[in-house]
Amino acid sequence: MKKIIGLLIFGILVFSGISNIVISKENQSNYRILDKILVSAPILNQEGEYISVSIDEADSLWLEPGKPQLPVVTKVYAFPLGTKIINVTIEKYSDEYELTKKVIPSPEPLQLSCLSSQCSNSNIINETVYGSSELYPSNSDHISKGAGLKDGEHVLFLNIKITPQYSPVNNLLLVPHEIKIIVEYIPPVEPLFNSDEYDMIIITNEDYISKFQRFIDHKNNLGIRTTIDSVENIYPNYDGRDEAEDIKLRIKDAVEKLGIEYVILAGGRKGQTLEWHIPDRKISNWESGRDCSSDHYFADIYKIIDDEVAFEDWDSNDNGLYAESSNEISINLWDEIDYYPDVVVGRLPFRYEHEIDPLIDKIIQYESSPDKQWFHNALVVSGDQYPPFMGGLHGIYEGEMETNVTANLLEDQGFAVVRLWQSTHSWNGRSDIIDKFSDGLGFVHFACHGNPISIGSYPADDEDGGLIEALRLKDIKRLDNGNSLPVVMIHGCHTAQFSVSLSNILRDINEYGLWDTLRGARFLSSTWVPYDLTSAFLIKEDGGAIASFGYSGYGYFWGNGACLNGLCPWICMRFFDSYANQSIDIIGKARDQAIIDYLNIIGGMNDNALHRNAIEGWILMGDPSMKIGGY
Repeated sequence: MKKIIGLLIFGILVFSGISNIVISKENQSNYRILDKILVSAPILNQEGEYISVSIDEADSLWLEPGKPQLPVVTKVYAFPLGTKIINVTIEKYSDEYELTKKVIPSPEPLQLSCLSSQCSNSNIINETVYGSSELYPSNSDHISKGAGLKDGEHVLFLNIKITPQYSPVNNLLLVPHEIKIIVEYIPPVEPLFNSDEYDMIIITNEDYISKFQRFIDHKNNLGIRTTIDSVENIYPNYDGRDEAEDIKLRIKDAVEKLGIEYVILAGGRKGQTLEWHIPDRKISNWESGRDCSSDHYFADIYKIIDDEVAFEDWDSNDNGLYAESSNEISINLWDEIDYYPDVVVGRLPFRYEHEIDPLIDKIIQYESSPDKQWFHNALVVSGDQYPPFMGGLHGIYEGEMETNVTANLLEDQGFAVVRLWQSTHSWNGRSDIIDKFSDGLGFVHFACHGNPISIGSYPADDEDGGLIEALRLKDIKRLDNGNSLPVVMIHGCHTAQFSVSLSNILRDINEYGLWDTLRGARFLSSTWVPYDLTSAFLIKEDGGAIASFGYSGYGYFWGNGACLNGLCPWICMRFFDSYANQSIDIIGKARDQAIIDYLNIIGGMNDNALHRNAIEGWILMGDPSMKIGGY
């Protein structure tokens, strides 16, 4: 039986400054935290015609396009789920700084599907903010709560973010040198969930249950107690609004009645039809693009409403549109979503029965083979993601900056990392990447522009728009890496758009008409294919990948020097940080920790649709309980 974790305070996370914490019991049921934080003086650096502001204790940046870019100090408290937060008080003692230049504006986000100068996007200035004497942001305290996981236990996260404030007309900066946080709360008397019968559930078509028996035996032998259920059994026994919600309600029951931690969604499209073995959840984040699916929907089971734990349906305004948001519409129309994962979810995206056995063979062989001399080799591939012909700066290569973070993290763990970068002229085309797979790799990280069937990048400081392809869907068949199977991370738009199908051409003709479909073929045809690139890596027999990550929608990034400060690059890099620095070697848990860290450190999920996109469309293809490197 799972025990309750502490009745006082479960954990204090993510803060690097000097902090003094006192916990006291106020009465028989109430507790109180007093947390005093010391903040160092701001660091002001000249950035051309602007000044950048940083603080040693800051974990992230407050980024709203065209508005002042400011550091954020974050404190995160984790309590047993069921805790009630009675009150949060924040007191700040600030110093004033007169600046000689304006604070640098936040950059515009860019898409990793930009294949021409039509995607050019230069920094802008929000004249309303910079022409005002009012303090920005108007509220320097930002408090949020969510239900999620910490070390495999269900917790309540209390997240507090504090920013300096800036008056542009007066050129005055207010920065706290001391922060006092008081949290009053009531812990639960007993655990909200205490079942502990199984660790993992597989959800698939009833015709395939017998095929998964040897996989279940393998997992049980590893100590991962595994059960299985069919959609044919689930759909008539649940009353969700559609089949996807039926499955989510089944997962909720499995958490509460069985104690499961992992979920495998076993199946994708049925062949090349528009039907599903295991359905996706289409989302209405209009910044993610058409046909964006989110498997994270199935992982986010709970939310907090008025300090009560409730089912998270991703449709808070109850209008039938899930994860509805757009930076072009009022936030009041958005669905307010929790986003913290409550279970660890991965998908095995097979379309045909004959793909199941080879996929199971890959996982069993990978986890069972102790001799992996090749595992400590890694590959990163990228170039200039925002070159000058798009409006980017010379000498800043966003994708190479992203993959270099990954390379450094892996090298610190003893990996030999090959950097194929355009700035070093170390790759010229697809064959250079394909050849490297033959050497045997533990990890691969692509940061490229993309679509469901191809990825590529631009030469350093490209002035002409000459995209160089890194891989195409047809190249997956050429990979001859056998059982030397890497974990593949692809940061690129639509590379995990697993709803693609040859039937999509008929769907588009029906929706747009023949003439408009043919006129739009350049953009639509990448979905008229049998597989997306991320799925193809996993499905490939005798080679490919043991697990793969990609985006089902757009893969945004901040342009120029801010590219490491959030959005999709941050979460991709954080997966490798989870593995290398946080010692998380279960692939789904490493993914979930990256998401939890994004929510805790970056945040802004209910303020900026691009932050939501970074989590919603990030897909894990593979067994979420798989141990990276095997046993």
